[in-house]
Amino acid sequence: LTDRVYDESLRQELVKKLDEVDWLIKSSEYRAMVVYHTRGFQDLFYFDESKESILYKRISESNYLVYLPNRNITQSLIFANTFDKLWELSSGNTRITPVKTSDGLQAYSFKPGTELTVRVRYRPQDGVTVGIRITLISLGFIASYFVYATIRLWKRNNA
Repeated sequence: LTDRVYDESLRQELVKKLDEVDWLIKSSEYRAMVVYHTRGFQDLFYFDESKESILYKRISESNYLVYLPNRNITQSLIFANTFDKLWELSSGNTRITPVKTSDGLQAYSFKPGTELTVRVRYRPQDGVTVGIRITLISLGFIASYFVYATIRLWKRNNA
């Protein structure tokens, strides 16, 4: 909308840009409405080679437990989240940082092995959790002092 008026040229420009996105396919067009779909839906975690969905449990927005089946090939686990180098895959003492895929997602590569349960987490969130705890403890001390000061003032006025 340009100055609260429908602008067909802006719509056509947007449709042209959407047509250039390689993972969007134009499904249908009805009057001025265009519908797109993707080639295939993948879950949040999947193997790049097989597009096989992986079982996972969301603990929070920044912490996932991922259950990987036993595979005899080098694996590249895709995390369908915008790339951020601060995400980390960990299992025991092993920590793997992501690699950016061609479509801007995160990939974690590791050697073949036995069935694993790994954790994928956003590292800066650890500091937020500590900060929340410190804040709550501080608020507890402030509230305790307020109660103490109120009682002391009340005793002084009533003595």
